[in-house]
Amino acid sequence: MDDDPILGVRPPETLTRGKVDARWPIDWTAVWEALESLPSPELARRTAAFDRLEAAGVVRYSPLAAYVCATRLTEPAIELRTRIVQALAEALSPDEQGQQAPENVRSTLTNYLAAMRTRPIFALLQVVDFDKTAEPWVARLLSFCSFAGGHLADILSNRQAPLAIRKQAAFYIGRIGYLDALPALERMAARLESRFNAGGLMRPEDETSLLPLIQDALSVLRAP
Repeated sequence: MDDDPILGVRPPETLTRGKVDARWPIDWTAVWEALESLPSPELARRTAAFDRLEAAGVVRYSPLAAYVCATRLTEPAIELRTRIVQALAEALSPDEQGQQAPENVRSTLTNYLAAMRTRPIFALLQVVDFDKTAEPWVARLLSFCSFAGGHLADILSNRQAPLAIRKQAAFYIGRIGYLDALPALERMAARLESRFNAGGLMRPEDETSLLPLIQDALSVLRAP
C-alpha cells in the first residue's frame, strides 16, 4: 500500500520491529467516513466514528486524523472527550517499543495545541475532574501550549468557574511550571491568606481551599 499524501502513511516496518501491524492495510474509505462523522450533532454517530478511528489506529499515523480529533477537545460528551484526550496524548508519546509517531503527526498536533486558548484548556481540566487517571494525558497536551499559563490563571481567578476546575488550573500551573502565571498566583494567594486569617476556616467547598494548591504552585515557580 502506497503512502497517502493526505491521510498519512502506514506505519513503517521500523516502527513494528519488522512486522506490519495487523490493522494495516486500512480501509481508508471507512476512515474518511469516520472523520466526516466525528463532528456530527448525534453522539451515537460521533462515538461510532471514534470507535472506528481508534480500532484502525490512525490517530497515531495520520496527520489528518490527528488534526480532526484535536478539534474535538471541546467534545460535549465528557466520556468521548476523555477517550480523545488519551488518544492524542498517546500519539505524542513513545509507544511500548519506545518509538515515536511519525513527525508529520507530531508536528500537526503540537502546532494545533500551541494555539489553544481558554475554551479547550477549560475542557481539558474538565476531563481530569471527570477521570483522575487522565492527569498525565492532560499534562502532556498542555505542555505543548506556552500560552496555557495565562489561560489557566484566568480560569483560576474566575469566581464563576466551578471550584474543582479552578483547583485543576492551580495544579497544572505548578506541575508544568508556567512562570507567566506567577503574578496572578501571588495576588490570589495574598487575597486568600487575608481571608483565611480573618475567618480562620478552610472548608472544601470554600474558595480558601484553593490556597494550599496555589502555595504549592508558587513554591514550584519560585524555586531556583
